[in-house]
Amino acid sequence: MLPLGEKLTVEFDNDSIPTGANGSSFSFFLGNQVRNQTVIPAQVSGWDEIKPEALEHLWSCVQGVFSFDSPELRKNAILRHARALFKDSRHKMKRKYFDNRKLKTKADRMKNRPAYMLDVDWKYLVNLWSSPEFQKEKYGRECSRVDLMLKSHTRTFDKPVNAENLVNNMPTKAAIAKLKNEREQGLNNKTDEQIF
Repeated sequence: MLPLGEKLTVEFDNDSIPTGANGSSFSFFLGNQVRNQTVIPAQVSGWDEIKPEALEHLWSCVQGVFSFDSPELRKNAILRHARALFKDSRHKMKRKYFDNRKLKTKADRMKNRPAYMLDVDWKYLVNLWSSPEFQKEKYGRECSRVDLMLKSHTRTFDKPVNAENLVNNMPTKAAIAKLKNEREQGLNNKTDEQIF
C-alpha cells in the first residue's frame, strides 16, 4: 500500500507504452480497473457504450495512484490501452464462461457465472451474447445450428476434425457444408435438423 498522497511514477516510451519500474504495475492496475464493475459497468455491449462519466471516473482512479509527465497528453493513449484491456478481458471471459463446449443451453451458461460477477450483470452478458443481433454482428447473419457445428468441429488453424472421430455417425464437415451451400442456392429445402 502506498502512503496517503503518494503516487507511483510511470514512464512511457515513444509509442505511449508504460515502461520502467512501475510500467507493469500500471498495466496491472489499469486491467483491474476495467474489470471492476464499480468503475466500468458490465452491462454494456462494448467500449463505445461506456458513458463519458465512467471514463472520467476511470481516469481519476488512474491519476489517484499514478503520476506521469503531461497527464492530459497521456490521457487518450491510456484510455486506448484501457479499451484494449477491456476488449481482451471480455473476450477471455466469453471464451471461458460462455463458449465452453460443455455448456449446451442458455440455462447452463447462466449457471456458469464467474465468481466475481453479479447475477444481474452475467444475465445481461449471456442475453447479449445469445441474441440474434450479436450473432448477426459477429457472423454477418444469424448463426444457425449448422454454423455452430461447422465452427465447433474445427481444430486450430481451421483444420476440420476427422469425420471418423465424430460421434453418433454425424455427417462429415464437407458434407454438411455442401448441403448448406445447396440450401442457400435453392437446390434443397432441408432444415438444420435434416442436414444433421
